Amino acid sequence: MANVPKEPAAKRGALSIDELLEFWKSVVDTEYSQPLVSQIQGLSVDAGEDVLVDPGNLVGPTGSGIEVHTQAMAQSKRLSQAVERTCEGMFILPWSGQTEEPASGAQKATVVLTLERDKRLETTITFTASTIVEEVTVEPGPEAGERIAVGRRYVLRDSVTFVPGERGPKTVTAVAEKEGFGFNNPLPGAIDTIVQPGAGLQNDEATLVPGISTHRLQVDTEPDVVVPENVGQYIEFVAGSNLGEVRRMVAYGQADPGVPHGGEAVLARTGVFRVTGVTGTFEEGEEVEQATTGAKGNFVALSSGTIVLERTDALFATGFVVTGAESGATATIDFILQSSDLAAEAITAVWKVLDWKLDLGFTVTNTAQPSDGKAAMLDELGAGRRIARSPGETDDDYRQRVAKLPDTVAPNAILRAGNRILAPFGARICLREAGEPEFPGFAYGLDAYDYDFDLQPGLQFNLLVSYEEMRAFFLVAVPPLNLGEFGFSYDVGATAAYDIPPFLVFYDGFPLTAAILYRNIFQAIDKKRAGGVGFDLVIDPTCAR
Repeated sequence: MANVPKEPAAKRGALSIDELLEFWKSVVDTEYSQPLVSQIQGLSVDAGEDVLVDPGNLVGPTGSGIEVHTQAMAQSKRLSQAVERTCEGMFILPWSGQTEEPASGAQKATVVLTLERDKRLETTITFTASTIVEEVTVEPGPEAGERIAVGRRYVLRDSVTFVPGERGPKTVTAVAEKEGFGFNNPLPGAIDTIVQPGAGLQNDEATLVPGISTHRLQVDTEPDVVVPENVGQYIEFVAGSNLGEVRRMVAYGQADPGVPHGGEAVLARTGVFRVTGVTGTFEEGEEVEQATTGAKGNFVALSSGTIVLERTDALFATGFVVTGAESGATATIDFILQSSDLAAEAITAVWKVLDWKLDLGFTVTNTAQPSDGKAAMLDELGAGRRIARSPGETDDDYRQRVAKLPDTVAPNAILRAGNRILAPFGARICLREAGEPEFPGFAYGLDAYDYDFDLQPGLQFNLLVSYEEMRAFFLVAVPPLNLGEFGFSYDVGATAAYDIPPFLVFYDGFPLTAAILYRNIFQAIDKKRAGGVGFDLVIDPTCAR
């Protein structure tokens, strides 16, 4: 009878909640499980058989008792996924039974965030690319629970601007602060907090020093003072000549006792204008110039006929065209909604750092879980084989190098390392491992240590080795080489003038090239040997060429 090929086994991945539910039902008494399972939404009991209509919906009525088990199932599912991912990540190369990705390099997770606001719609607000958001979870508490920051933070990849009248929602991509799969974990809606140190700081008796290149708000020496973490946040003038003006803090200046002031908030020179006759598309950050007035600035945003510019020189005026230096886009300023200028004040300015949510009405959320976060599993496996990733090397190229077993540790690898160096000279090394006939170790006899290897060359490897060396030690025998020999002019004859004790062969020169080769052999083998294994080089005339 012909052999019938077996069907390939189905790929098995992480356990699903459906499978865990079936397993639970199989190990508990039916009279116990059936009343609980029948209360799960989407389940019905028909002729004593449980029919699972919606496997993903396992939320039972509160207090029914089933939620204790479904919670355990959800946790076991996540554990099973982690086990599956880790095990599959140990594979350097993909294989036919792959149920998760093989080992890969470190990668940061990305997530799409949604921003919108319901307050201060007349104010122009820009979230810069350095804005940080974080995941928050709600821990059980006596009332509504306590909000706890999990520690997973994400940084906006691009800036996003709300011009006057815009509520949103607007979407922007954020990138995890660190690499790793764990940054994929936040559930939809969990990333809902804009990190804002120093929100609500306020004080009076500040001085505003306006300028073309900078506006500097010098705060009082007594608290509250601005802090470096306020950079990127918005400051409102709540009293003084600039009452009602709101500007973004773009830099921080240290306190100066000589002025004196308690620190400087460097404010953006943001101008907001209504424009007409827009042609082309301005590029974010490009220089925009108004040739008629000499005014210059950097393009921030354009939406619904409103353009936002950060001035760098002179003042933009109405009735004149602005042109993008790189894009060539143009627009005519029709009305000034917010001048980039501010009025000078001397110890009369009252300021406040606005809270993103409480003062400006912003909310942030993620409608989907982050993705693409990966741990550096491939690099760890490569490090274990002493194969480092080259700069800019892709995962596919790197894994091909890591997958190739390194030519190390094995006796033949040692031989190849030494022979590659000696091959151009027609020579080779000999490997002598402890306990082998070529390296038996010490043989204690009546003459004990009185071996004369010139008379008994066969005993030169009957050496005394320690217990450690006996277990992990080998000798590399190299042939005697006279390459690079340089001698001395008086070294002539059997009784050369200087060749007498105690000088011996002091004037006989030195085979320099051979010494370099021996050193190179030692260094090459040192890289190939197993960790903790000792070795030494010996010159052995019996190691044939």
